[in-house]
Amino acid sequence: MIKQNVFISEGNRPLWHRIIAALCYTLLLVCLYKFVVEPNTGWLYAASMLLSTGLTFSVIRDYHFDFEEKRYKIEHCVGPLKFGKWKDFKKLEYISIFKNGKGFYEVNLSVQ
Repeated sequence: MIKQNVFISEGNRPLWHRIIAALCYTLLLVCLYKFVVEPNTGWLYAASMLLSTGLTFSVIRDYHFDFEEKRYKIEHCVGPLKFGKWKDFKKLEYISIFKNGKGFYEVNLSVQ
């Protein structure tokens, strides 16, 4: 068996997801500006809701597998920002990939 690295990505979000995310992030900046000008906790609440919604419509998950080093990483990407850390596994029992009802792919890992 040839050992190699494997990369699985959700790909790009649909255009309408990116438009909603951009709108949420723009309104988030407006709310933060309003909070600085008129300190009111309502602006912070609105900003937190917009951040949550924007992230929901813009986060992409990528899965990296390094079989030579016996490790994997689940990476969350928002635009050019990427977050994730390598985790070691002793034995990889199986990887299952399936499409959920929302049109996105899910990856299940069984590692030791």
